[in-house]
Amino acid sequence: MENQRVEGFAVGLGQCTSLTHLDLQRCSIRDEAMGNLAAVLGYCTKLAYLNFNQNHIQAQGIGMLAEVLPRCKSLKYLSLRFNFIGDEGVKRLVDGLVECTSLEHLDLFANTISDEGALCMTQVLPRCKSLACVDLDGNEVSNAMGQALKTCSASLVNLTLSVWQDE
Repeated sequence: MENQRVEGFAVGLGQCTSLTHLDLQRCSIRDEAMGNLAAVLGYCTKLAYLNFNQNHIQAQGIGMLAEVLPRCKSLKYLSLRFNFIGDEGVKRLVDGLVECTSLEHLDLFANTISDEGALCMTQVLPRCKSLACVDLDGNEVSNAMGQALKTCSASLVNLTLSVWQDE
């Protein structure tokens, strides 16, 4: 989605205060456009489902999203599959996750996340009391880090993870 189109869409989105479901899968959203969207998402206070699958979002865009997550008081499901978040993006995302107290499901499938990013997750998951399901499948997380993730949070009941062979 071109940035100019996103700007127009974002203006309208900011007026949709009762919106509960937003699916922006495969919209070619990049970091700059994410800034425009993130600026208004905080006004969508009833938003429960947010899907950014298969875009081109990297660490900078995730950082902008993370800043608004604490204002998304009803958000239960956040999907960011098949983006380019990487370890730096996870570091930025976890800051917002701690204060997103309603989030139950986080999907980070196939985002070039390694043990470094997973380590950040282990430090924040114990404080995310409502988060029950995390999908880190399709990333580069080792078996040892996978075990650490599985045991770091009492509320986490479903962790999807295919581990890379430990060397």
